[in-house]
Amino acid sequence: MRIAVFVALVAVMATSSWCSNAVAQTESDGQQSTVMFDIDFAKLKSSKLATTLGVEAQLGKVAQSDDTKPDVSNLMRVVGAMSMPKSIAEAQSLAEGTMPMNLYIRMQFKDAAAADKMMEKAGAASSGKVERDGKTFYRPKDDGKTPENVLTHRVDPTTIEIATESYAFLANRNVLSQGLQDAWSLMGDDSIRLAIDVDGASGFINEAVEMAKAKAKGTPQEAQMVGFLGLIDNMKNLRLGIDFANENMVTLRATGVDEKEATELEGGLDALLGMGKILGGMQLQGLQQQDPQAGAVVSQILEALDASREGTEVSVAIPHPEGLEALAEKFAPLLGVPPATAPVEPAKPTLVPSR
Repeated sequence: MRIAVFVALVAVMATSSWCSNAVAQTESDGQQSTVMFDIDFAKLKSSKLATTLGVEAQLGKVAQSDDTKPDVSNLMRVVGAMSMPKSIAEAQSLAEGTMPMNLYIRMQFKDAAAADKMMEKAGAASSGKVERDGKTFYRPKDDGKTPENVLTHRVDPTTIEIATESYAFLANRNVLSQGLQDAWSLMGDDSIRLAIDVDGASGFINEAVEMAKAKAKGTPQEAQMVGFLGLIDNMKNLRLGIDFANENMVTLRATGVDEKEATELEGGLDALLGMGKILGGMQLQGLQQQDPQAGAVVSQILEALDASREGTEVSVAIPHPEGLEALAEKFAPLLGVPPATAPVEPAKPTLVPSR
């Protein structure tokens, strides 16, 4: 059952259209999810960059190295949502064998055989089955390795869900806070998507921010750190999108509390990105001399480090750099990647929210 911990970590690293339909609230405010993510492995692996770098083969090696984890080479999509602990102290209860927040993570595999293998692992690592409303759940062993309130359930032939008990026994997954629903409705179609309801998770976030400020106190960076951390107060939500096939490779967006707060947020982000430009520019000249091809790619990324605002929406977009795939092809042999072949376009995976 270390499977659950592995996937939970994937979720916080940092769903499809059905998320916008999850309007009904079935959990109390303290149980509603304030973080949501969607990793479309099928789309990621079909991109030219991933094909050039042999990502699928590398994922296969990961699966072979640890048989206790889900076979990521057979994953089509991973979608999930989670609430945040009310405090840092509550988060520490994970060490006591209890997941200190509620979450669900749905994994869609490419076929039933791949899902069979994961369920076999879940069954072998469980303390037994739990039958509820005609459904079968596996509960982890009390071995101190996996939170005792995390259950595994097979939703359909190719989809497996890992969820905390409170979410697992619900008839649906309408558990998103209103703020998270609003944030997710603004997401694009990127391969990797993450949204955070900053308002809804304010208790935990504010405590974490105060801890960070305390650690910075008395250091030369204290003023800058306090200023940048204060930008969180300007946000209602934060969204991240990553895609290697879309026009923009990375997009970071936030909704400001109001236009005044959004203006302050834009200025603060610009200052932070400006520091990144300065530090990156110091290294760029040497890189351009050593490898003009790599220097050209990095230069495009640095030039894009600017914040923009439209109303209460603040965004930073890094376009897909011209020449990125050619650069990857150049370095692929150094990674032991064989010459790339034309990718096979996979069928678009879908996940159904309710059972």
